[in-house]
Amino acid sequence: MHKIFLRIFQVVVILLILGLAISTFLPPSSHCPDCPPALRLLLPDRFYDSPLHASLWLVLAVSMIIAVIFRGLRTASQKILHLLLALIFLTIFFEKSTNRRFFMTIKEGQAVNLSDVIHSSTPEYNLQLRLLRFELERHPDGLRPKAFNSHLLIEGHKPATVSINRPLAIGRYRLYQNAYHEVPTFKFLVAEDTLIAAVGDTVKWNEHRIWFDNYDLHEPSLRVYWDGIPNHVSLSGEFTADRMRIRVTPGPFIYASIIEVVEVAGTAFLLFVSLLYLVALVNVFWWNR
Repeated sequence: MHKIFLRIFQVVVILLILGLAISTFLPPSSHCPDCPPALRLLLPDRFYDSPLHASLWLVLAVSMIIAVIFRGLRTASQKILHLLLALIFLTIFFEKSTNRRFFMTIKEGQAVNLSDVIHSSTPEYNLQLRLLRFELERHPDGLRPKAFNSHLLIEGHKPATVSINRPLAIGRYRLYQNAYHEVPTFKFLVAEDTLIAAVGDTVKWNEHRIWFDNYDLHEPSLRVYWDGIPNHVSLSGEFTADRMRIRVTPGPFIYASIIEVVEVAGTAFLLFVSLLYLVALVNVFWWNR
């Protein structure tokens, strides 16, 4: 029986090592930027966030506990070490399966409030995050993304950068670079002023509010709202509002960064149990010399 669970333990460890290695070194997936977050978790480079990752830690914990219960381990020191390992694995499992995670999309120049993203009223997270610039680095072929970084301005802090495998820590949350996509912008020529906006943005001109949606790539047109009144406009077209002619022309594409916000509560307890395991391990080796 002990050998069976030992084999299970070895297989699960190999799967974990392979999954973590692939997730670490595989280039980030940008071929599916518009996929739902749940679907992106199934991609190989998202193994860290996948349910499979959490499940493997649970299997390791259960195998440790069963090995102790079925007397596969003879000495008390071996049982204590394996139970501590099981506790570590269980802590990782609960951390992976219970800690909350959110996805936020920020366009270049846009600001979002972190407390709105994580649905928290804690003053510590009442921070404005503004995407100053999105940086994309491609492979020599010019097609595949090699790396991408989000340069953020955080209210009350110095500018910070979020990149692949280099998260940004804010309290008990970590901000990870997840994906990106390009967003078209449009110019609105109102009187002698030029306003630039992306899909979903709202811009103000004097006392008026302008936003648009229903942008269609196949039939270049969009629906522009002027103070809530819809106007169907073709690209490089015009519409009339408040006795003014407003001209719409295509603008440059900008980047929208998709950032994953992950709660990391339980890390302190995990570090404590890991330190306890190391102390017990050193003690066992010391007495068995």
